[in-house]
Amino acid sequence: ILDFLRAAEGLKTAGRSAHTSAGEPESVAEHTWRLCLMALVLAPSFPGVDFARLVKICIVHDLGEALGGDVPAPEQARRAAAGETGKADAERRDLLAPRAEARLAKALDKLETILQHT
Repeated sequence: ILDFLRAAEGLKTAGRSAHTSAGEPESVAEHTWRLCLMALVLAPSFPGVDFARLVKICIVHDLGEALGGDVPAPEQARRAAAGETGKADAERRDLLAPRAEARLAKALDKLETILQHT
């Protein structure tokens, strides 16, 4: 467990392609924190969604970036078009896609990024 938590600490220093409103580079951990806050604040608007499952998805959604770094959306799209998405990514999408919580987490993730860019 400690090894896992130490590896997850990498999210504190893993940079994203976005910057904070103060002009500083944004970390993945900062993005994840606000995403979780958004889930907390907006969850009452989605009474059919299991909040515990939603927040769990939000917490772990970018965990891989602790090891591999951030991949900006345009690069993700390029890789997907070139068929370069990993098997694990495809399996994760297949597993989560049908769930309302996964769809909402994905939408909130995009919303958080848009808010940061604007």
